[in-house]
Amino acid sequence: MTPQGSTAGAAAAVGGSDDGNLNGAGGATSSVGGSDVATASGGSAQVASGGTTQAATGGTTQAATGGTQTATGGATQAATGGAQAATGGTTQASGGSAPATGGTPATGGTAGSSTGGSAPATGGSSTSTGGQSQSVDDCPPAPADASAAAVEALSIVNELRVAAGAGCATMVSALNLASQNHCDYYATNTGDCVASPHNEVESCTGFTGTTPGARMSAAGYDGRGGTEVMAFGNDPQRAIDMWVNSVWHRVPILSPWITEFGYGGADGCDTMDLGQGTPMPADTVVLYPYTGQIDVPATFHGDREGPEPPMPASGWPSGSPITVYAQDLAVTEHLLTLASDDTPIEHVWITPADSNLLSDAIMMYANLPLESQTTYRVRITGTYIGGDLVLDWTFTTE
Repeated sequence: MTPQGSTAGAAAAVGGSDDGNLNGAGGATSSVGGSDVATASGGSAQVASGGTTQAATGGTTQAATGGTQTATGGATQAATGGAQAATGGTTQASGGSAPATGGTPATGGTAGSSTGGSAPATGGSSTSTGGQSQSVDDCPPAPADASAAAVEALSIVNELRVAAGAGCATMVSALNLASQNHCDYYATNTGDCVASPHNEVESCTGFTGTTPGARMSAAGYDGRGGTEVMAFGNDPQRAIDMWVNSVWHRVPILSPWITEFGYGGADGCDTMDLGQGTPMPADTVVLYPYTGQIDVPATFHGDREGPEPPMPASGWPSGSPITVYAQDLAVTEHLLTLASDDTPIEHVWITPADSNLLSDAIMMYANLPLESQTTYRVRITGTYIGGDLVLDWTFTTE
């Protein structure tokens, strides 16, 4: 299935089924719909080898020391550009752009070369990420007309965002309406009407707009940018858990520069539509898993996400994805180890140069599943828009 891109800048993302797949319902492969940050654009996802590291594109990022992180603001703008489409793990830009395969991972190798101790901050002032002082209690409440499921989704999302330092998201009635309309359409129709999960067919029952962006506009949303993610279970907790434990779907939900969303659910459908809203300051850095997080999933089945992320040399499943959000990020060293052992763990490394879905973010995941109830350490060095970066933090698996 190949969803069309949104004309209003809706970014692509595919949902997951209630059995944990991030492809289509009934085992069919669904794909990303929308535009702006919707598709891979050539290049290969990279795995560092022999202690060398692969650089992400441009910029600098901020420092944190001693393995603890707290967030300080950060802002960006919604990605621009043509609508994007993807199918079966291969992404393709619409509007005449050449197709891209979403990146092929290099084989073997280990990331980074740092050993022992906390990574020191280098140059300039340091700002930290994750664990900021903001409380979920400070976040805006759901609109009065929000459904119980939408209120639940808002609570779940903001618990994660605040813990990671991404700031509060605001629930918008128009985005709730767009999301609910699409799930109502999806639950009502069959066959060709829902062959492309993110798109609607005008002749089918409940049509409100062909693309995510068109549906958002029809519902009265006039904000910038736009992203849609879908799952197929009618359960906000399960849907958000699947989206967040993924590569492409996580990106908009925890981005500090996408701050408005809505949720809708119906039989066999969860939809979340997101818009830029009021971004965090440009020098924000967000980590996920966040500093000190516990009960992090040990495994990730990338073959259940569409488009399929770059597969490790050892195949799926891999370790749970690790994300750093930062503008103009240029990474010179990245290292994943056990907290108790500095032996580098081989991992896939994906940057914005490998995929437009990672605008202002990088992604890494161990080639093999992580060990359960084990603490891992991540060290990343480089630069970003705010200066030098030295990040050093830990998380623990479930």
